[in-house]
Amino acid sequence: MKEAVFQSREPVFYRSTQIQVTPTPHFHNDIELIYAEKGEFTAHVDHNVVKVSQGQMLVSFPYQIHYYENCPPGVYRVILITPELLYGLTTQLRGQRPTEHDRHRGGK
Repeated sequence: MKEAVFQSREPVFYRSTQIQVTPTPHFHNDIELIYAEKGEFTAHVDHNVVKVSQGQMLVSFPYQIHYYENCPPGVYRVILITPELLYGLTTQLRGQRPTEHDRHRGGK
């Protein structure tokens, strides 16, 4: 696996529209939502690999190492939310990551 870089941002809420998403492994203390409005990509989150197609959204939790590849130019909406914005959920979210069971719950 590639070496991960810690990303620190000042704002508690950050949004951007990007043509491509970063291939550099990174982690941060924010919740990251990335929506593939036009285009698709492969996401690596911790040791999981997920294909995100047009119209789908990926959520990565605080301190999860993640990066993206196979990302042709498109329109990707990125939102970073500091857990403190979610008030009472800060403590619960800090140590939480979805499990294999969580990914398939409510599935098809």
